Amino acid sequence: MPEHIEKVLLVDDDPNVLSGYRRHLGRRYSLLTSLGGQEALAILANEPDVAVIIADMRMPGMNGVQFLAECEKHHSAAVRIMLTGNADQDTAIQAVNRGHVFRFLNKPTPVEIVIEAVDAGLRQYRLHQAERELIRQADVTRNALERERAAAKQQREFVAMVSHEFRTPLAIIDSACEILGGPYQITEQQRGKRIDMIRDSVRRMTELMESVLSISKLEAGGLEPHPQPINLDALLRAAVERLQSATTGHQIVIETGRLPTDFQADPRMLDHIVTNLLSNAVKYSPGRDRVLLQAAINGHEVHITVADEGVGVPPDEIPRLFDKFFRASTSSGIAGTGIGLYLADQFARMHSGRIEVRSAVGRGSLFILHLPLGGATQETTAR
Repeated sequence: MPEHIEKVLLVDDDPNVLSGYRRHLGRRYSLLTSLGGQEALAILANEPDVAVIIADMRMPGMNGVQFLAECEKHHSAAVRIMLTGNADQDTAIQAVNRGHVFRFLNKPTPVEIVIEAVDAGLRQYRLHQAERELIRQADVTRNALERERAAAKQQREFVAMVSHEFRTPLAIIDSACEILGGPYQITEQQRGKRIDMIRDSVRRMTELMESVLSISKLEAGGLEPHPQPINLDALLRAAVERLQSATTGHQIVIETGRLPTDFQADPRMLDHIVTNLLSNAVKYSPGRDRVLLQAAINGHEVHITVADEGVGVPPDEIPRLFDKFFRASTSSGIAGTGIGLYLADQFARMHSGRIEVRSAVGRGSLFILHLPLGGATQETTAR
């Protein structure tokens, strides 16, 4: 890489002055010259690495004070030096006191004095740059620490949620086993109910463990889609039937148009997305009995839509719905871990797709899975 060289800009309306300084300073510095303030501002707009600006006090159109004041507004990092005659010293001193100028030099100025001033200006510039870099590094470090603290808090909350999610089905299993194995007189219907409770609890724990393992594989780069031709209508109906058999308080309605029978997708990932959207629709619509799944071809995409009439999500929280461990404020009191939608979103992306969300608090939510008709491409799979 080429070495970074700070530039020096010299502004004077006298071509002879510029020519003399260019001859003496051009070998020592990366020198830019300009015959006036407006021209110099145009140069600065295209030269971000100007470290020192030297300007004559008396120039037509825009004098040195006006020019250096503009430089302070738009190029504050550059160190500013003014060349003045004896009659202009009071104005130059005021410019220094106001902070417009680093120092001023009386004309005619020996080259050695100009070199000394430029060197001092470069040292000042480098010091300021080092300070800015230290501040930037401190901000980066502080932000990293804040992210680490937030991540650690999320991890603690996640462990607590998972522990709770395991405790509940384990307590159900323990209670059902105690009744089934104890000296209780129960009917065959009651026995069957307890067995169903055990199976449902085992299913809940299995789904939770699979989700946690999927996150670990995903973050380790070991989870990739394996697309194959699938009958999309059959996959959707199987997911609806499975969810419907596990819930008695909701009716899951499915409406499909003409769908591909050889859609390229990873069946396990696509089933996870659909199952998660359906189970969320059921879980987050207590007291409501209808969940609707619709699927159809729309242009070059397949749209799979899941709608409920549940608690909804506040507008400002919708962008965070797919963040790992995030749970909407309206989910308070409803069991969950905040990893289902995160995985669903990641799986959709692996298929070059996306999940769109529309929601209103107290009125329900609409999740639309957009998938390209080409399914998971080879390029997507390789990522």
